[in-house]
Amino acid sequence: MSETVRQEMCTRLGVIISAAQIMQSDIAANNLAHIRKQMEEIEQYAALVRIDFNYLTNRTKT
Repeated sequence: MSETVRQEMCTRLGVIISAAQIMQSDIAANNLAHIRKQMEEIEQYAALVRIDFNYLTNRTKT
């Protein structure tokens, strides 16, 4: 189970990195609507990464 969570966490971090890279282009182009969309996606995936991290942290404590 922990390995699956680690893999999902890595995948989600990849999505965050991709969204941030797209945001860089949007910032240069002043595409505010798309920047907002990317920020929302980053926030959603960051919350999932936080949940994964807490799960892994709690598993190592027990």
